[in-house]
This record gives sequence, C-alpha cells and structure tokens, in this order.
Amino acid sequence: MKNKIRKTFTENLEFKILAVFFAFIMWLAVYNGNDPVTTRQFTTTVKIENENVLESKNLFYQILNSSNEISFYISAKRSVLDKLDDESFVATADMKDLVIDSSGDKGKIKVSIQPRQSYYHNTFNIPKDKYIEVALEQRGEKNLNVELEIKEDVQDGYAVGKYSIVGDNVVNISGPASLVNRITKAKAIVDVSTLTAKSTRDYNIELFDKDDDKVTDALNLKLSISKVKATIEVLPAKAVKLNFSTKGKPAGQNVVESVSPNDLMVKIMGEASVLNGIDAIDVPAEVLDVTDAKKSFTKEVIITEYLPEGVSLVDPSEANVTVEVKIKVVGSKEFTINTDALIVEGLDDDYEIEFEKSSVDVKISGTKKDIDELAAGVIKGTIDVTGLKAGEHTVVVALDLSDEKYTFETVQVKITIKSKTQDDIPGGGQGAPAN
Repeated sequence: MKNKIRKTFTENLEFKILAVFFAFIMWLAVYNGNDPVTTRQFTTTVKIENENVLESKNLFYQILNSSNEISFYISAKRSVLDKLDDESFVATADMKDLVIDSSGDKGKIKVSIQPRQSYYHNTFNIPKDKYIEVALEQRGEKNLNVELEIKEDVQDGYAVGKYSIVGDNVVNISGPASLVNRITKAKAIVDVSTLTAKSTRDYNIELFDKDDDKVTDALNLKLSISKVKATIEVLPAKAVKLNFSTKGKPAGQNVVESVSPNDLMVKIMGEASVLNGIDAIDVPAEVLDVTDAKKSFTKEVIITEYLPEGVSLVDPSEANVTVEVKIKVVGSKEFTINTDALIVEGLDDDYEIEFEKSSVDVKISGTKKDIDELAAGVIKGTIDVTGLKAGEHTVVVALDLSDEKYTFETVQVKITIKSKTQDDIPGGGQGAPAN
C-alpha cells in the first residue's frame, strides 16, 4: 500500500512540478491583471525643521518660487494607490542639511518624503532625490509701535471721540533685512463708517514704508503679533456758534469798534442728553478785558476751557482761537466855523439875516486820522430859519459831518432877522433848534 502511494507521488514527478509552476504563473498573471502596478503623482507641503540653525547665523531664508510644496511620483499596485492621497505623506527639509552655493545667497535642502502610515513602507519605493531651493539674505529685525488710523467718515450727526489700543501695541518684525528696512510704520486701520457707539474689537496690523505705501510682500515677514485690540468711541455731534463779548471801558473816549471772529462755528461732541441743551458756546466777557485799552489787540483764547462738562471738540486743532478786538481811538479838537460860511435855508425873500458873532466854536471827536482829515478841509454847516419872523433868534447849526466818524455837541448861533424895508424890528423871539 505504501509503495502504491509513493508511486503515485513520484511517478512523472517532473511533469507534476512543471504543472504546479505553470499554475502559479497563471495565478500571478490573473492577479496582476486585476491589480496592476501603476504610477500616480502626489503633492504635499514641505515642513522646514531646525530653522534656528539659520537664525543663529543671522540669516533669513525664502523658498524660491514662493512655494513650499513638492510633487513626486509613487509606483505601486492600484489597490494601494487608491488608498493614498496628498495627506498620506509627510515631507520635511532639515536646515541642518542646507548646502549653500558659492555665491552665498542661495542653497538647497534635501527633502525626506515618508508615508504617514508605517505599513506602507515596504509596499512602494519613496523618491530620494527631491530638493527645495532657498534664497538666503541677512536677517533684519525691528520693533514698531502700532498706530491706529481712522478710515472713512462717521455717519452724519456723529464724531469719533477717544480711541486707543488695549494691551500690547508693540510688534516685532523680522525677515529679510532689505524688506524689514523698508518698513517705517505699523498701523491698524479702523473703518468707522458703520459705528454709532463705542466699540472694542480686533484689527489686523498692516505695514507701510516711508512714503506711507502699504508693503504688499509682507508675507515673507514674521510678526510677533498680527492683530491689536482697540476701543473706538463714537459720540453724537453738532455745530454751535462761538460768542465773544468784552468787559470794561477803553481809555479816554476810545470805544470798542468790533470783536472778531463774530460768526465762528465749531463742532462739538458728547452724550445726546448734554448736547441737546447747547446752542452756543459763550466765552466769558472777563476773557476780553478792554479796560483802559488805548489800541486794538489780539488774544489767544483756549475755548476748551469754556466747554460744558462732558463735551469736547471734534477737531482738537480748533481749540486755540485768535480773537481780535478793534479799539476805535477817539480824540477831540476844537474848530472855528465862520458864520458867514453857513448856509441859510428857509429865509423869506423880504428878510435878511445878521449873526451876532462872526464865528462859532465846536468841539469835534473822532479818530486821529479822521480828525486830521477834517482839519485839512472846511467844515460846512446849515441853519434852517423856516417860519421865523423878524427879530432875534437862537438856532441850531447842522454840521455836514459823518455821524459814523464824528461826535460833537449841539452847536447854536444867535441871529437877527430884519426886514429889508425896515431898520428897526419890533419885538423878537427864539427860533426852535433845527433837527
């Protein structure tokens, strides 16, 4: 029995082994036909390790072509590749492996690509010849205070009050020295066009050069902070008039001619409950004291000192107002008017007139310039005798002078009205002063 079994296995052994071999080849062909080996491209982000190696050398790097992604091909069975995507791989470049070229401003780093899952290590070959190229430059660094800049206008009837950064407002900027040196300002731009009340929020930091142009390639920089928290106060606002008045009396006969500006408007802001009761800002008369003033003068008035509590100027530059007080310097001088030069009105043709005196004195007041001009000319006057009969009368002389330039006392003259046909005139009377 044993011999029979042995004969069964050993008889035609060569053919039996050959049959097994061909069966294996056929199985392998069928298997590979259903799951063939193919090649597929993958792309992943390269993580830079040990960057402090360059920092210790005061160098800054920038990946050329502005990309830190790398593409590579993997050949494996389709069933394996179908389970893979870009996230299945991790790529690293170690700065310790940086090879700097002879120019000193460029270099390359070998990239290590590995599957995230260890059981894939023996299922396909990993590319070993991938590199990334970097540009090298001296590293620059500076600290800047972040400024708040208000952008756009607030809605009508509102104004921006106080605003400030809450917390840290210093940003450290590092990167290529050529780029860092261009930066002179760090700003947080605040758009207030939609605000009608106090607001606190985060604002992005933006970088600007000396011409106040935004630095657009700031992606190559490292900022210690990218945002700042700021509080912006927005309050109701309105325009009101400034009223000025004076105290005291100028020297001698001098008078206050004008106070200017007399139509200045300023915009103020505050809580609505306070603003509603304000129609004007009255500067106390004591501020403009003209007592014994002999000439015009100007004075700087700080109007913020006279604003109600809780109210401030929308534009702080309007706080100082230059006020001009014009003093009209008045002097007096006596003038002599010849009575025969006076114009007589209303005298009947049957009468004639005689003056008691050949002249009359009058004291006239005005500015020095006006008095000097008057002295150089002839003062004209008129008397009105309308309705007066023969006899002695006292009448008012109407001087031909500007009421705006001169002041003077009432001037009277005594006259005698006579009939042209009679030498003696019985009786007499007092003529009413002319207006």
